[in-house]
Amino acid sequence: MFYSIFIFVLTFNYFLVSDDIVYKEITLTRTSHYSAEEATGLTSSGIKPEIGIIALSPDLLKTIDYKTPVLLYDKKSNQIIGMFIVEDKMHCRYKKSADIFVNNSKIAKSLGVKRNVILIYKKK
Repeated sequence: MFYSIFIFVLTFNYFLVSDDIVYKEITLTRTSHYSAEEATGLTSSGIKPEIGIIALSPDLLKTIDYKTPVLLYDKKSNQIIGMFIVEDKMHCRYKKSADIFVNNSKIAKSLGVKRNVILIYKKK
């Protein structure tokens, strides 16, 4: 797992500084979740939930495919939240939202809801 995250970080560093790659920014609301049911459930892409997975609202999934690496950036604190792989879909009532899977309910509560988060992804 660490190895794949390391490669992911290197990929995003190239992704953000390269002039020949076009990327897109979307401002959205970020939430996080943990559920004991996740131990037996699967994401909408068919894999078991784990750290590094993000669910997007259906409106965002119209332009961003599953398996796409994305970067979340908090405008207010001027910090990178993290890098994630799109593997799940949120309920259709959500618009311009992203949901991060965490492995602990206390962490999920402490992260709360963040607005004005920028999602950066490689444009098709």
